[in-house]
Amino acid sequence: MRNDDLRIWYEQPAERWPDALPVGNGRLAAMVYGGARTERIALDESTFWSGEPSLENVPPGAPAIVAEIRRLLFAGEIAAANELTKAINGRKLNYGTHLPFANLRLFLAHGDDEWIDRVTEYRRELDLDTGLVSVSILKE
Repeated sequence: MRNDDLRIWYEQPAERWPDALPVGNGRLAAMVYGGARTERIALDESTFWSGEPSLENVPPGAPAIVAEIRRLLFAGEIAAANELTKAINGRKLNYGTHLPFANLRLFLAHGDDEWIDRVTEYRRELDLDTGLVSVSILKE
């Protein structure tokens, strides 16, 4: 059963990264801009980081703190759990910064160069039920 309320959609392509639609599986990800003539997909992969990992970034007692956070959440004590999360933010050593991987650009051939001027409807959509992004364009 589909739920049409579980969709995010726009009537124009994204111009900036925060406006693109996200897809991914937790390790690989992409931001889909939805270009009608040229599609840009910003690619991401979980191992692209600057800096270096360090066990010194993990606060002492972190596993016990996480267990207590879970206990508080299951007990319905959300504010207390939220406050306790500050204890496991980690130390700000040289852990690094997340970096983008690459931009994939698809140049779409639609048969003629004048078609873009005849576009009457555009829809860029993320279906949260299926995790799929689509772009629909109608022309005269």
